[in-house]
Amino acid sequence: MASTTRTGLDLEEAGSPRSGSTGSVAGRAFLGVGLLLIAFSAVSFVLGGGSHAFAQKPLDLNINLVAANRLVHHEPLYDRSSSRVQAIALGGPSMNGSYTVPTNSFPGPPSTALLHAPFLLFDHGTGVAVFRWLAMVGMAAAVALTANSLPKGSRLPAGVFGLGVLLAGGATLGTLQFGQGHEFVMLGFAAGIWGVSNERWKIAGVGFGLATVLKLSPALLLVYLLIRGRREVLASAAATIGVLTAVAAAIGRPDDLLIWFRDVVPGVSGGAFTIINQSLPGLAARAFSGRTDLQATAELGAWHYLAFPIVAGAAFGLWRLRRGKSVDPMEIGILLMVGLIAGPLSWNHYATWAVLPLVLAADPRRWVGRSTTEARALILGLALAVILLIPTVGTPSATAVRAHWMTRITSSPYVVAEVLILFVLAGLLRTGRRSVA
Repeated sequence: MASTTRTGLDLEEAGSPRSGSTGSVAGRAFLGVGLLLIAFSAVSFVLGGGSHAFAQKPLDLNINLVAANRLVHHEPLYDRSSSRVQAIALGGPSMNGSYTVPTNSFPGPPSTALLHAPFLLFDHGTGVAVFRWLAMVGMAAAVALTANSLPKGSRLPAGVFGLGVLLAGGATLGTLQFGQGHEFVMLGFAAGIWGVSNERWKIAGVGFGLATVLKLSPALLLVYLLIRGRREVLASAAATIGVLTAVAAAIGRPDDLLIWFRDVVPGVSGGAFTIINQSLPGLAARAFSGRTDLQATAELGAWHYLAFPIVAGAAFGLWRLRRGKSVDPMEIGILLMVGLIAGPLSWNHYATWAVLPLVLAADPRRWVGRSTTEARALILGLALAVILLIPTVGTPSATAVRAHWMTRITSSPYVVAEVLILFVLAGLLRTGRRSVA
């Protein structure tokens, strides 16, 4: 028998003729848009976008490979001067500017180096190619797993839509160019979302534990689930974090984790002024600064504290809205977006994470029972967000910044897109009714 899950206001019966019609139209729309985006991406790839992505020097991957090499040879992970020498030997002159500030050194915990160690088995060129292809496959698998958390009738349109946004997104191109390992984090998020959707809390803990041990900020999701009374996630999350950390310590140097917390985390937690930091604190710092060089490597200063009220306010508001109700996977999507927006350090390629909440938003059931005005507002916000996510982030000239203040805002398209997605998710969570197949 079909059951119903109430999410917000029950505006109409999910089984009514209008309800079925609305869901069907929404499903076809998401499927169609997804197919168009996939076709657009295929044409772009054939016309040179793919070769451009794979021709770029993988600066971030080189840094992680150096760390992996140092891990397996029991060398200090966070020795900048020695690491820089190895990075230049590995990647050539393109690595000359690396390891000059905390944000272009190896900022990850030892577990990040551990997950890159298998790619040392290949020569550098082959290892980079294998990593990039696996990154793309892994991110697509994360989209598929997130779509699989939805009822059967919603999986195809949501999955195709999410895959289309992933393939067309400028952040995905940046991920492949720089050699970022977002597939690991996104698979962790996707496993967590699947676990929440199916009330498999241990699996949710493993997924969010994996994401946390790599990027730290996903710990917000674990804290929120604990506040919501889902303490079952704690043991499996702690086990996942503990195992990866212990293996990295056994292979490398046990004191590396302590050095990371002591020396690295304070340096990167201050954020970065540069335009590739697409967080709200980063945008605010650039908007109200006298600097016209938006690529400056300075820290955010006091603006990085903006992250705390954003996270605290959003988490508290979500808890107030949902307390006493079952945990909805959309809550996870909302907090994932909050983490991206708050930063204070959200590199432009982190926007690939936003694809997973978009998959949740593409569930046709979420669009049932809405007034025309509300539906139009949500559709407009979603469409603008997707459009803003497609280009890569450009850097305006100092002359343009001096001439037009709005350039400081428009040069942060991913921040604007992520804020729009957040409001769409909140709207979809707060109102309407969905049926569970």
